[in-house]
Amino acid sequence: MNTIPIIFNERQFKRTILGGNVCSPNIKIPLTVILLNRGGTHFRSQQLETLLSEGFARIICVENSAQSYVIEEYAQNYPAVKFIIPQEKITSGEMINAAIGESLTEFALVLWDDIKITKNMVTKNSYDKIIKDNIFCTAPYLQSNSFMYLPVRMVPSVEKYSLIISPETILSSFSDTAYPFDFIGIYNCNKFKQLGGFDYTLTNPYWQNLDFSLRGWLWGEKIQISPMLKFMYEEEIPLEDSTVDYMQLRFYLKNTAPVFTNDHAYIPISRVFNYIRSASKNLFSSIKDFIDARKWVEKNRYRFKMDMPYLVDNWERCRSQK
Repeated sequence: MNTIPIIFNERQFKRTILGGNVCSPNIKIPLTVILLNRGGTHFRSQQLETLLSEGFARIICVENSAQSYVIEEYAQNYPAVKFIIPQEKITSGEMINAAIGESLTEFALVLWDDIKITKNMVTKNSYDKIIKDNIFCTAPYLQSNSFMYLPVRMVPSVEKYSLIISPETILSSFSDTAYPFDFIGIYNCNKFKQLGGFDYTLTNPYWQNLDFSLRGWLWGEKIQISPMLKFMYEEEIPLEDSTVDYMQLRFYLKNTAPVFTNDHAYIPISRVFNYIRSASKNLFSSIKDFIDARKWVEKNRYRFKMDMPYLVDNWERCRSQK
């Protein structure tokens, strides 16, 4: 198991960066838009034209190995857009980490290229209202391409000592959620960096997203769904793979195993026995994983404001704080 990253963008992957050398014309909204490539789109020119016309301060496109167009041509045609082209396979979280690192604004909107890009998708008025509370992440209402609203409010609970995340339909105008579905939302870039960013060692997108988001909750931040953000998928809705596997075990060590007492968190040494039984690995590897996680929690012990049992038992009250 790779050592758990301590600081933001601790791992630097090989990349090529093109464009972004001139300022966006007619800046109206001091927001960076991060457009992630899911596998290529025939509407890239149209998407970039629309985003540029909306007056966002910065547009960053993060590509992937499945690109089906020539990035150099787009960089020449849209010099105000920055393109990040990984030269190796990276996770969704690493794509976002890299773009946040290049962002020069206080807030950044993360989108995928299969989201329908429209005019007034974020207005100056809605942006000002969203950032007013200065929360870590504001997630959107999401619709399928058949206009059906998706159950994007994720509620944590515990069943038989296991953490369960249940998707629910939004029942109120503003609802808090355990994590933003599909990573989509407006992030506070400073808080993002302070929380350490996405853990690149968690290669499953579901566990990577849940790990970072619940870290935010456990460290005193919050994630809220706002009716002022409404986006629609142009294609099929991505499926979440929440299979209980090795990634879930690492998630457990970082988020569920820590115990909060007084003013700090720690992982009790007694929990190594349950971990060894659950890990289904050789004894040496399991102990190494456990020690690595204990060091990570020890390093961040005063960042914790609560532990997972407290968050779940007091979900409604905890989420209304701050």
